[in-house]
Amino acid sequence: SQFEYAVTDKDLYTVSKDQNVIFMLLDMFDNEFMRQLLAENPEMKDTFEDFTFFDNAVGAYSTTCYSIGNFLTGTTVNNQGSNFNDSIEVSYEKTKMFEELIENDYLLDIYIADGYIPQKLRESSANYEATQVEVFDNRALAKKLYQLVGCRFAPDYLKRYIWMNGTEFADLKTLKDSEYNAYSDDNLNFYNGLVENGIKVCDEKRFKFIHLIGTHHPYKINSDLQPIAPTSSSDQVLDTAKGVMKIVSTFIEELKRNEAYENSTIVLVADHGYYEPGV
Repeated sequence: SQFEYAVTDKDLYTVSKDQNVIFMLLDMFDNEFMRQLLAENPEMKDTFEDFTFFDNAVGAYSTTCYSIGNFLTGTTVNNQGSNFNDSIEVSYEKTKMFEELIENDYLLDIYIADGYIPQKLRESSANYEATQVEVFDNRALAKKLYQLVGCRFAPDYLKRYIWMNGTEFADLKTLKDSEYNAYSDDNLNFYNGLVENGIKVCDEKRFKFIHLIGTHHPYKINSDLQPIAPTSSSDQVLDTAKGVMKIVSTFIEELKRNEAYENSTIVLVADHGYYEPGV
């Protein structure tokens, strides 16, 4: 049988009791959203009292893959290679951070879509597994394929209603003969797993990079973390942003409850800012 490698959800909610570096990327979570949420809900400052808000920061790129590549490598990701994967491999060769983390006995937990990760980093990640990847819902796959065709051929004025963010196919993956699931960056999946499993504490030092869909359209949750019909309406974005902050707040509270918070370096960041669908 032919094996593929997959990013799994292994140890997604496991942290070290001693030393953690936790890098959580909230897709398209614009600086302006945070400013508005803090203005409307001053009590949020209590949750983030130990954080520094860099309200004058700007992303290096306007798209997810290049921005994540920049975060992972610490360098620019240009068109050095014949395609994006080649380019990120070239950029990754310039960084020594992950080698130093491994030398200092950190386990690497990298929860990002396969295509964004340099090969050496994939191979070094504790949650990267050799397994057979299958589709668990063929009907849903067919629907997504038709939607993708619509993104290409539908009239422009209709595309905002069917646009895809690029991760929908990853959510249809299932791993054969594995005790773990394929990692999904879906907000609600992450939150439900967090509530169900809670944070677990281990002895090993850990570096965790967690990519969540954040406030990237289409929006699928509201401020109460209830699922909603997918929409790209700008009227929904701040409500979804409130829900995303509840996820982050719950994660932080779980770290505190398990006495792992004080020993953690936590970075919350967006890959790029907000833009209107179709633009």
